[in-house]
Amino acid sequence: MDKKQANFSAMDVHEMRFKRSFRGYNEDDIDNFIDKVIEDYGTLNREIDRLKNEVDKLKKGYR
Repeated sequence: MDKKQANFSAMDVHEMRFKRSFRGYNEDDIDNFIDKVIEDYGTLNREIDRLKNEVDKLKKGYR
């Protein structure tokens, strides 16, 4: 099975900055969206770690 790497880490998303432009997007909306994405990354990473640990425990049980 191929392991796919994420394009961005939670820190990459957190540190992302966008150029300002005339008639651009609302900065507060962007900041709020990025905060939610960072939370989701954290949740997903914790779930991945939990599942990896569970797989390791199950593998040990079959040896």
